[in-house]
Amino acid sequence: MTHYEGSSDSKRGNGYGTGADYQLGPHTTVSADYDFSHSDSVSEGIEDSHRIMVGVTVSR
Repeated sequence: MTHYEGSSDSKRGNGYGTGADYQLGPHTTVSADYDFSHSDSVSEGIEDSHRIMVGVTVSR
C-alpha cells in the first residue's frame, strides 16, 4: 500500500506476468508474454490492465 504525504489518497495493487519462447528453427524464435496488473486508489478507483506482447526474432 502506498500513502502520499500531505494527502488522504492511498493506493494498493498487485500484478503478475508470464511468458514463453519457442524456437521454430535454427534462426527463428517466437516469443509471447502476458502481464496483468490491478490497482485500487482512493482518487482513481479500481484499474485492471492486461498486456499481451508477441514477437518474432529472425537471425542469420
